[in-house]
Amino acid sequence: MDRELVLAVLVVALTGLTLQLGARWPRVDFTITGSACQTERRFWRHLWLPLVPMALVLCAIAGWAAREPRNAERLPPTVLIVTAPFALVWMRAIWRTSQALKRRPPVGAAGVIGLWRPRIFISDQFCARVDRWAIAAAVAHEAAHVRHRDPLRLCVGQFVTDLQWPSRRAASRLRAWTRVLEFARDDDARLGGIEGADLAAAILAAVRLSERESSGPALTLTGEPTDLETRIRRLLEPAPVDTPMPSFTLPLILAAAPALLGVAIAGALSGETLLRMVFTALR
Repeated sequence: MDRELVLAVLVVALTGLTLQLGARWPRVDFTITGSACQTERRFWRHLWLPLVPMALVLCAIAGWAAREPRNAERLPPTVLIVTAPFALVWMRAIWRTSQALKRRPPVGAAGVIGLWRPRIFISDQFCARVDRWAIAAAVAHEAAHVRHRDPLRLCVGQFVTDLQWPSRRAASRLRAWTRVLEFARDDDARLGGIEGADLAAAILAAVRLSERESSGPALTLTGEPTDLETRIRRLLEPAPVDTPMPSFTLPLILAAAPALLGVAIAGALSGETLLRMVFTALR
């Protein structure tokens, strides 16, 4: 059997299995501790932690594929049967992402549209209902979304969550992050000099103008309807202080690289033996 076909089946089966196991990572309760910006970064990391086992599996498969001859071991029918549900999950996630990319959701008041080149949209109806300070507050809020490339992050986060379907814990982690995202961008705008009362007025005007917010690769000023009261109350309180946090990205990469390399080497040395044992047992 061609190595490419065996590789594709193994990737779908093993990544699907590890994704389902990773989806058991504890759900996130929507509680803002510290600043909303810090909470948003923490919730974003929670979206990706369940993918760590999948990354290890992919490295092991890559190591195996590097040494596997052209004519690989024939797959038992049992492996193909087990792979089918995971393949459907992957197809569902890809289909949902493609549909989201095709949609052009309307923005009734103010929002950000676009993934690769996000742009701010402010409707004429919204501008007619508020003063210039509220307009400036809305623009500052949406500019924070653009600066952090939140529409693209939202699309990627939805795709990652769909790969863990039908896990409710994965869905709760995504929902918690999308909710705290609006609080974080409110704080970003206020840290940039925007008055909380002006931003609150802009949000209330947007709610009155747009009774039904759309989903998809666009972010709107109003956010979750259930968070409206909490957002307004926070905006009328003194501005938060966002303590700068050290970046752990580079140390994590430096620490993860040897581990991933070790897993790839282990896959190259032992992958063929392990697969033969599994295939023999499943025949």
